[in-house]
Amino acid sequence: MVALTYDLAKVSRLIDYHENKVSKGIAECILAGNMPLSAGQLTCRQKASYLVGRCTLNANIKLPCLHAVLGFHPLDARLSSSQFGSISERYMELIGFGEQPFLVYRHSDTYHPHLHIVSTNIRSDGSQIYTHRLGQRLSFPAANRLESEFGLVAAHGPHLSRKERPMPIKALSQACQPLKKSLRDILLYLQATYSVTDITEWNALLRPFNILALGPKTNAGHPKRGLVYYLTDGCKGTISKGIPEGKLSPDLCFAVRQGQVDGPREATARSRIRAILQLAPANSKNGAIDYADRLLNQGIELIEMPSRDIGCTETVVLDHQLRCAVHEKRLDLDFELKNLHLRHVSRKKSSTDLQIFPHLAPKF
Repeated sequence: MVALTYDLAKVSRLIDYHENKVSKGIAECILAGNMPLSAGQLTCRQKASYLVGRCTLNANIKLPCLHAVLGFHPLDARLSSSQFGSISERYMELIGFGEQPFLVYRHSDTYHPHLHIVSTNIRSDGSQIYTHRLGQRLSFPAANRLESEFGLVAAHGPHLSRKERPMPIKALSQACQPLKKSLRDILLYLQATYSVTDITEWNALLRPFNILALGPKTNAGHPKRGLVYYLTDGCKGTISKGIPEGKLSPDLCFAVRQGQVDGPREATARSRIRAILQLAPANSKNGAIDYADRLLNQGIELIEMPSRDIGCTETVVLDHQLRCAVHEKRLDLDFELKNLHLRHVSRKKSSTDLQIFPHLAPKF
């Protein structure tokens, strides 16, 4: 956890900024501390009016507004809004603002969850709270204490270093030379980096690379032996002969782990994805492109895959931050992802148009 503080002059301008994000669906006011009404009962005008009124109690103070930003590790996205609210209240107590009015906004427009706290350094009697070097004196120690009290991921740990970031997506083509080496490098990287549970999720990971994985032919007396990989053109079909995984690398072995219990990373990814997607404007026709961009800013990508039902599709959610592929059926959402009407580059490669040429592809 990282906690930064700023002294500002205009509290009304800061509240307008956060409320504008709330109206766009990328932020939520989760707590109104020491205020007459709860966050859900206060209007934007009432929030600004109350804090502006407090800031005017001492005209000699030129920077009466406190703006604190609490940044969390992506693994902390498992926490609920009420838990984030408790963390905010405890943080304000530790920095000496426990009795001050404050608003807490949870933003969802970045990879990592983070909170914005808007308050004032003027007490009800007009006196000022000393904020010089507040970060070094109180805010940084408070962040370290909150990490231990609430079990948060430490800000200075080895988690998600730059070397662990996913490599940039680059689609394969027939022009890639040598093709087998490029294909092997991609498959080994994805196998070692991402968590999947079935072949549909595996193919969703492969789609941006123009790769398709299928089961081999089944002959009498010969059991299936690994997957066969095909190069696709992204929309019309396969454009290469199948390459068995055994001919690419002895280390390449995709094992379908059906029924496996999710580990901490997978469970956190599912919780994080659900929390982010719940902010989606169901059946929204306006701003769908903006919403898709906001998902990508948080490392979330939706990939449409062909369903066994002809003419239908199913959606796999890729969490590039926690490196997991999760089928929509494992998310237990209250709505269907197809109702979001999202549009972005990965979905221009419509999976419903993907056809497997009979002379190239094996039968299941």
